[in-house]
This record gives sequence, structure tokens and C-alpha cells, in this order.
Amino acid sequence: MLFEMLGGYIAGCYLGRMVYYGALGFLINKARIELRVIPGHPDAVAGLKPVGDYFSRQAMVVGVPAMFLAVWLVLIPLPYFLPLYQRWEVPYSGLLALAILFEVLSFVVPLRWFHREMFQQKRILLREADRLSVEIVEIQRNLAEGRPEDEMKALKELVEQKTGRHTLIEKVPTWPIDFKATRIFSIGNFVLLIPLVSEWTGLSKPWAEFIKGVLQKMSHH
Repeated sequence: MLFEMLGGYIAGCYLGRMVYYGALGFLINKARIELRVIPGHPDAVAGLKPVGDYFSRQAMVVGVPAMFLAVWLVLIPLPYFLPLYQRWEVPYSGLLALAILFEVLSFVVPLRWFHREMFQQKRILLREADRLSVEIVEIQRNLAEGRPEDEMKALKELVEQKTGRHTLIEKVPTWPIDFKATRIFSIGNFVLLIPLVSEWTGLSKPWAEFIKGVLQKMSHH
């Protein structure tokens, strides 16, 4: 009952707001706010880490119903719950698949607009990278020819600057998601899929038999 109350509260207070915030990219575009990708930004995602973090947390909230269903799919095959809730096993597995789908879409769909913007900006930056590569080759050719010491030092510093800029451009991501957010999202969905896969492959029944055997041995003792 507590889980159902929590689910109802989330659905009533947050889902509508989530749908609205899911259109954040459209709203930014409509307001003509410039989205600028910053190569080499300390957050490792071109300065857009807050965007990925926000939608990652939003997906975690949307995943609460999936967590509820996953827990019940683990509990239902157990000896105590099976006689009472066996008829819910198949419906819950279908609902869990649907809940996971909604949770994934709530994360991926809002980020697609940012992905497109970041991809387009990276394409522009790659033109700069192409120019830099030509300039780096030209400077390296001048270094090979031999120049006065002061000029050689200046050329080496210039090569380092241009090479550094070229590397930063090459590493610009096209999704506003850092490694931590990606890892949490992947692990969370993997955990949610375990009960579903167990149910569809029939592995939940051996698990239930094992628990039943353990309980019977404990009762004999």
C-alpha cells in the first residue's frame, strides 16, 4: 500500500511536470537561447553536464513503478506469496516491460534535441580542427628546416597550442551525459531487467523451489 501511495503521489505531482520539462530542448529553441558547446570543459561533456544529470534523475523517478513491479516479480514465486498473487505474475511482467520502456524513453527522448545540437556544433568545430591540422603540419615542416633558436621555441609553443586545441575538439562529445550518469542508468536498468528475464526464461521457478527447500529445512530444525 505504501508503494502504491508513493506511486500515486509521483504520478499526480511529477509526471505532468516531467513531460513539460521533457520538451526543454524545444523551449530553448523557441526562446532562441544559444546552446554553446565548450571544448575541454572540466565537466567532460562540453559544459552540459547539468542537462544529463537532470534527465538522469528524472528517469530514476519514472523508474519507481518499474522498481515496484520488479520487486513483486521477485516475491510472487516465493512460497508465501505464490498462492495469493500467482495470477498477477504474467500481468506484472508485461507491466514491468512497459515501465522500463517508459523509463528509458524519459531519459533518451529529451536528450535527442541536445544530441542534435551538440552534433551540429561539433561538425562546425571539426572544420576548425581540419584547418589546425594543416597549420600544424606546416609549422612542423618549418621546424624541420631549422630556424633561429628563438623562432624554434615560438614555433614549438604554437604547435603545442594548436595540437591541444585539435585534441580538445576531437574529444567533444555529442551527448550531454558523463560516464557516471551513463553507468548509473545502465546498472539500474540491468537490475530491473533481471526479474523480467527470469520470468520470461522460467528461471524464477527454480529460484522459488530453492527458497521453498531452504524454508522447509529450517522448519524441520
